[in-house]
Amino acid sequence: MNGRTRPRMGNRDEIMAPHACYPCKGEDKWVAIAVGTDEKWKSLCKVMGDPAWTEDEKFSTSTTRWYNQDETQQTDATWTKRTTLIMK
Repeated sequence: MNGRTRPRMGNRDEIMAPHACYPCKGEDKWVAIAVGTDEKWKSLCKVMGDPAWTEDEKFSTSTTRWYNQDETQQTDATWTKRTTLIMK
Protein backbone atom coordinates (compact mmCIF):
# COMPACT_ATOMS: atom_id res chain seq x y z
CA MET A 1 0.00 0.00 0.00
CA ASN A 2 2.79 2.44 0.81
CA GLY A 3 5.12 1.32 -1.98
CA ARG A 4 7.78 -0.01 0.42
CA THR A 5 8.98 -3.59 0.37
CA ARG A 6 10.13 -4.98 3.70
CA PRO A 7 13.35 -7.00 3.71
CA ARG A 8 13.32 -10.59 4.92
CA MET A 9 13.96 -10.84 8.64
CA GLY A 10 13.67 -14.56 9.29
CA ASN A 11 12.82 -15.07 12.96
CA ARG A 12 14.09 -11.64 13.97
CA ASP A 13 11.95 -8.93 15.42
CA GLU A 14 12.15 -5.18 14.84
CA ILE A 15 12.55 -4.53 18.57
CA MET A 16 13.17 -7.71 20.59
CA ALA A 17 16.51 -9.49 20.84
CA PRO A 18 17.14 -12.29 21.26
CA HIS A 19 14.17 -13.39 19.19
CA ALA A 20 14.61 -16.70 17.38
CA CYS A 21 14.07 -20.45 17.34
CA TYR A 22 17.02 -22.43 18.65
CA PRO A 23 17.97 -26.12 18.39
CA CYS A 24 18.01 -28.11 21.63
CA LYS A 25 19.65 -31.35 22.65
CA GLY A 26 17.88 -34.29 21.04
CA GLU A 27 16.49 -35.07 17.64
CA ASP A 28 14.33 -32.32 16.14
CA LYS A 29 13.95 -30.45 19.45
CA TRP A 30 13.58 -26.67 19.34
CA VAL A 31 12.77 -23.76 21.62
CA ALA A 32 11.58 -20.26 20.75
CA ILE A 33 13.14 -17.46 22.78
CA ALA A 34 11.74 -13.94 22.64
CA VAL A 35 13.10 -11.34 25.06
CA GLY A 36 11.26 -8.03 25.05
CA THR A 37 12.53 -6.33 28.21
CA ASP A 38 15.68 -6.04 30.28
CA GLU A 39 13.86 -7.79 33.13
CA LYS A 40 13.11 -10.79 30.90
CA TRP A 41 16.73 -10.78 29.74
CA LYS A 42 17.87 -11.06 33.36
CA SER A 43 15.45 -13.97 33.85
CA LEU A 44 16.81 -15.75 30.77
CA CYS A 45 20.37 -15.22 31.97
CA LYS A 46 19.44 -16.75 35.32
CA VAL A 47 17.92 -19.80 33.60
CA MET A 48 21.12 -20.17 31.55
CA GLY A 49 23.19 -20.10 34.75
CA ASP A 50 24.40 -16.50 34.31
CA PRO A 51 27.23 -17.24 31.87
CA ALA A 52 30.01 -14.63 31.85
CA TRP A 53 29.19 -13.42 28.33
CA THR A 54 25.81 -12.14 29.54
CA GLU A 55 27.60 -9.50 31.63
CA ASP A 56 29.16 -7.95 28.50
CA GLU A 57 28.02 -4.36 27.89
CA LYS A 58 26.99 -5.40 24.36
CA PHE A 59 24.07 -7.20 25.97
CA SER A 60 23.27 -4.87 28.87
CA THR A 61 20.19 -3.20 27.32
CA SER A 62 17.52 -4.22 24.86
CA THR A 63 18.96 -1.74 22.35
CA THR A 64 22.52 -3.05 22.58
CA ARG A 65 21.27 -6.65 22.41
CA TRP A 66 19.36 -5.79 19.24
CA TYR A 67 22.45 -4.27 17.60
CA ASN A 68 24.50 -7.32 18.62
CA GLN A 69 21.88 -9.97 17.92
CA ASP A 70 24.12 -12.01 15.61
CA GLU A 71 26.36 -12.66 18.60
CA THR A 72 23.51 -13.29 21.03
CA GLN A 73 22.01 -15.81 18.62
CA GLN A 74 25.28 -17.73 18.48
CA THR A 75 25.76 -17.79 22.24
CA ASP A 76 22.11 -18.63 22.92
CA ALA A 77 22.29 -21.49 20.42
CA THR A 78 25.44 -22.82 22.10
CA TRP A 79 23.49 -23.03 25.35
CA THR A 80 20.28 -24.49 23.90
CA LYS A 81 22.17 -27.23 21.99
CA ARG A 82 23.40 -28.56 25.34
CA THR A 83 20.00 -28.26 27.00
CA THR A 84 17.16 -30.76 27.18
CA LEU A 85 13.99 -28.75 27.58
CA ILE A 86 10.95 -30.49 28.99
CA MET A 87 7.65 -28.76 28.34
CA LYS A 88 4.46 -29.88 30.07
